[in-house]
Amino acid sequence: MAHVRFTGKPMVACILITIFALALWSFHSPRDLTSVNVAPHGSSDSPPPTLDFDSKIHANDHSFSSEQCDAAFPELYDPITAAVRRRNGSRIRLEDIAINEGRCMLRILVYDNEVFVVDKWDPEGCYIYGFKERAIATLSLIQRAVMSAPPKSVPNAEFAVSLDDLPLRSKNDAVMFALTRQETEEYKDVWLIPDFGYWSWILTRVPSYQRMRQWLFDAEVDAPFINKMDKAVWRGNLRMSGIRYALRDIAAGKEWSDIEDVDVASDDPDYDSSKRLTIEDMCKYKFAIHTEGTSYSGRLKFLQACKSVVVAHPLTWQEFHTHLLIASGKNQNYVRVEENWSTLDRDITHLIDNPLEAEAIATRSFERFGGRYLTPAAISCYWRRLLREWATIQDFEPELYKVEDGKKVLRGVPYSEIVVKF
Repeated sequence: MAHVRFTGKPMVACILITIFALALWSFHSPRDLTSVNVAPHGSSDSPPPTLDFDSKIHANDHSFSSEQCDAAFPELYDPITAAVRRRNGSRIRLEDIAINEGRCMLRILVYDNEVFVVDKWDPEGCYIYGFKERAIATLSLIQRAVMSAPPKSVPNAEFAVSLDDLPLRSKNDAVMFALTRQETEEYKDVWLIPDFGYWSWILTRVPSYQRMRQWLFDAEVDAPFINKMDKAVWRGNLRMSGIRYALRDIAAGKEWSDIEDVDVASDDPDYDSSKRLTIEDMCKYKFAIHTEGTSYSGRLKFLQACKSVVVAHPLTWQEFHTHLLIASGKNQNYVRVEENWSTLDRDITHLIDNPLEAEAIATRSFERFGGRYLTPAAISCYWRRLLREWATIQDFEPELYKVEDGKKVLRGVPYSEIVVKF
């Protein structure tokens, strides 16, 4: 993922969207879930509810109980279960979540369904361009999840978050939440969270993930796959990783190839931006290629919002949802090629020659991800489950106040204050 600077105007727009959206949620009354058999909130002895999740109705509903979340997204929480298992019974101490200043981290407290930033709020001290955007968007996702939750369903919790694409660059010995991880011993205490792009990502011209997902869903749900272009599309900065150069080389001269090296971050008025494509443009292709960059790449969720075949090399960086990718069998929802792209031409050509097979893969991806597991409702459910599981192994009781000069003061800056003063 590229690190970029953002001008003031887009960021002001992002904050206005944030304030307006949260105001709407504050006054939102739960919608009529006609297809949901709901047990009363907090009724532990009631049978689990049944939920026929309908994206047109439920995609933006953040009021689900924990039982409804489980029914709607039963396969979503595997990374959380795995993170708890890796602790092997070891509890989390306060010193485990200490953060390093200037290392693109946040120390966050959730208390009584409200979000606070503990320690120093110093986004300017981070070495990542766009850290403010990442921080505000991440805090907004958490605030939305806890504020819209049923009463008493989210425990008090305190934790550290790295917003670096390479989490161990923030701190290599912390127990922390992060955007990505690898399946290695050094990442055993990294817990996966949805990235900031599930709120807003100005770099990719997505001022609101909720609106972007809805636009794509509405456009794609009934769109004939046969009308899409018989080409494989990719746009990005080749310099981010060697796997991208390999893609360019293997696809060169192929009739199905629409691969271009573009700097999506450049704000140079003289830069030739004619080869840039929006997410909507990419959805017009039958095949959308996904590559990793510095580590993971935030584009995957947008490609999965299209009814297109996602094509990727073997991924070495996990996201909170990549365990849901299926590369073969009756439930296949993407195409995994060899690491050096050696099978890319064969696989794309095969799918062009077998459009019904390609359409079936694209439809399964669209329904599984764009229509269910990457909906805003799913993101809130994931955050709430994460906080509940984390709280079960906290070896401390989160504190909202501290004594300073003989006075009782808040330990952190409330999310509401951060947004208003931003």
